[in-house]
Amino acid sequence: MLTILKTLSPVFSNHAVYYGIAIGIIVLFTIINLFGRTIVKLVDNLSSAAKMITILIFIIIGAFFIHKMNFTPVIPKAATLGVGPYFKHFGAAFSVVFYMFTGFSFIPIAAKQMNNPEKNIPKVLISVMITVTILYALMMLVAIGILGSKMVNYSTPIAVAFQKAVGD
Repeated sequence: MLTILKTLSPVFSNHAVYYGIAIGIIVLFTIINLFGRTIVKLVDNLSSAAKMITILIFIIIGAFFIHKMNFTPVIPKAATLGVGPYFKHFGAAFSVVFYMFTGFSFIPIAAKQMNNPEKNIPKVLISVMITVTILYALMMLVAIGILGSKMVNYSTPIAVAFQKAVGD
């Protein structure tokens, strides 16, 4: 989160501000944990809702700033040769796939609170994976549509694409 904020405002590039906010976040989560499971669950649900809303806002607003020319060629020539800036970022892009699908291991933990978990857990896992895949595919589609091949030049391409869509 702080890395994204650094790209949006130079204020967050200041080490004192950056680490001050990081320490503040750690203290905040520690205090939240002291209030017990009910408050942690509420904060977790609010945090998840905020993330989903942010993703949907990016997809909806960003869709209006897509440039068709950013999709041609679909596979840049340098990538097919195995050289150039496109191929060297493959490892980083591949690691995002693992990040995208984290958290699924917690669904079976909730099984004891579910009705008919043998039937519902497979349905929940499949529907969550399909939803996450669609959302991330739409995010990538919008980001590529806004940034094009320059996307590989940014460490936080979604933040940069969102900034280009909504302005400074």
